Amino acid sequence: MELSDILKIYSTHPGVNEIASILKQNVKKSIHLSGLIGSCTPLVVSQALKDIRKNLIFILNDREEAAYFYDDINALGFEYKSLFFPSSYRRSIQYEKIEPEIIILRTEVLNQLSSQQEPIAVVTYPEALLEKVISGEGFEKHTRHIKVGEKLATEFISEILADYEFEKVDFVYEPGQYSIRGSIVDIFSYANDDPYRIDFFGEEVDSIRTFDIENQLSKNNFNKIAIIPNIQEGLNNENKISFFDFLHNNTILVFRDIRYAFDQIESIYKETNNKFSSQQDDVDKPGIIDQICSGNELLQNLNQFTTIEFGSSSFIRDAITIRFNNSKQPVFNKNFDLLCENLLSNIEKGYRNIILSTSEKQIERLRAIFHDIGETIEFEALPFVLNEGFADHDLQLCCYTDHQIFERYHRFKLQTKKSSIQAVTLKELNKLHTGDYVVHIDHGV
Repeated sequence: MELSDILKIYSTHPGVNEIASILKQNVKKSIHLSGLIGSCTPLVVSQALKDIRKNLIFILNDREEAAYFYDDINALGFEYKSLFFPSSYRRSIQYEKIEPEIIILRTEVLNQLSSQQEPIAVVTYPEALLEKVISGEGFEKHTRHIKVGEKLATEFISEILADYEFEKVDFVYEPGQYSIRGSIVDIFSYANDDPYRIDFFGEEVDSIRTFDIENQLSKNNFNKIAIIPNIQEGLNNENKISFFDFLHNNTILVFRDIRYAFDQIESIYKETNNKFSSQQDDVDKPGIIDQICSGNELLQNLNQFTTIEFGSSSFIRDAITIRFNNSKQPVFNKNFDLLCENLLSNIEKGYRNIILSTSEKQIERLRAIFHDIGETIEFEALPFVLNEGFADHDLQLCCYTDHQIFERYHRFKLQTKKSSIQAVTLKELNKLHTGDYVVHIDHGV
């Protein structure tokens, strides 16, 4: 069995077709998906929305849940470009620590939404929506486009980057840096995974490419790029708006739980307000309140969008309810006799048993276990993995994950822009002084 097979099965699901039919009417409506459990949710939603061709914002209850959902839709080969929109703060906003690689993720989302080239899917959570973003007009104003063949002096680029508080360095290794070496300008924009290398012929842009900060080797060529400054911590004079205000009203919002999301935002907003309003002696800290939204402020914009909610109950009273009949993957506690009984029971009821695993060895291990127990159990193996298994009683199939069967921790594969080990070495090299000790991996001190 292949991924395309399970996607084809779900493309014929009556609930999936009902969702798609409602959304294709192009009228703002609210839909409640009742009864979805585990990774059946991203499977159903991705199939229902694959042909809608509108920007999709998936709002889960917290960062971990959002990361697993993001991982699932990528594993399912979702046809939209999917991006993760995190909070700028590694921990809580109240610790006020922003990290550059997170700013890249947020800026990349705003850049894609602003360009309106192709619809995208954004996965996020309440803490990320708490923070205000630059307006669409401000974003466009502070985006500098550079294209091959353009006449452009390197001194002019240097002036622009200095105005945007880019740091001039010998070698770029993190966002917000640039270097100029003869006819070559390296720039690490805040909206791209890799830095750009712009090669000039006189004052004409001869070529543009990204490069690997570890080995300096070129990766991809571009005819046109966008250089974007730090829109999170910089540009303080620009108007900041809520993330919902940044979105086109044609966007579809997909929530795990609408009430929980806005209650969470409101709670963090009040906690932050209480903390920093009591520290009037520090002129910088009260400004944080101006950079965040209350839950009630965001909630007022909800009726501008089509919404889908897949929690246990619907926040919007007149939402159209579409019912699904799912149950969780049973817990076997590594008791493979119980697993055998469950799989045989499924077969007797006419259900298909499907086990998801990226490892052929794990599948062979299961077959060997069943053989040792003395049972011949039919199941189909799928060569990818989702976060949580489930039983779909509408389609009479059970999807079990191998990590839940063997009680292994399943890690999500959330893409980050964090500098690699060798890139960090470049950063550390800049801090070295004559006489400092260094340790070589082979030769010691």
